[in-house]
Amino acid sequence: MDRGTDQAHQTITATKQQIEEKAEVVINAGYKIKKIGDVYNTTSGGTPLSSKKEYYENGTIPWINSGEVSKKEINFADNFITELGLNNSNAKLFPSGTVLLAMYGATAGKVALLNIKASTNQALCALLPTDEMVPKFLVLVLEAMYQDLLNMRTGIARDNLSQEKIKNIKIPIPPLDIQQRLAAEVEQLEAKITEAQAMIDKAAEHKNAILTKYL
Repeated sequence: MDRGTDQAHQTITATKQQIEEKAEVVINAGYKIKKIGDVYNTTSGGTPLSSKKEYYENGTIPWINSGEVSKKEINFADNFITELGLNNSNAKLFPSGTVLLAMYGATAGKVALLNIKASTNQALCALLPTDEMVPKFLVLVLEAMYQDLLNMRTGIARDNLSQEKIKNIKIPIPPLDIQQRLAAEVEQLEAKITEAQAMIDKAAEHKNAILTKYL
């Protein structure tokens, strides 16, 4: 069991390294460079008043907060708001394929791909889908720039990004077929990571079950 989980951990580490290397090859290949603001329309969300129950109770509109960018790909929501909450706040409904970049606090600089139609809070910058970029490729670019994004933060606690700073970030724009090829390769590698993580989780559950039974 331990040998199996050790191999799974090694697989995850090695596969993550493969993803980084593949992304770096394309990112550093000398393709044309543009500012994000010249390629993407950007905006942010909002938070309906928490004191208004009618903005949340029985809500059906997915509402994403900045902590959820740790998922890297957002396929479901933990929180929901109502149509009333959406219409009476700065929250907006973003399409699937939107790239979310956290601007504030501990998650600043973290990025995730939105795979569902959803609203977000104001701490997330939404980069709306464009025909010029494959969303997954932009995620890979921004992940590779994470340390640079951290260095761009300003504010009293130096932990904030702004939409203006984000719009001025320069990114490579390879031909779409190259973006698509890299995105497909990365998705295959990420499937290996998911499989290995499932093995680790299953082993942990099995171990806990044994401990519960005999202790």
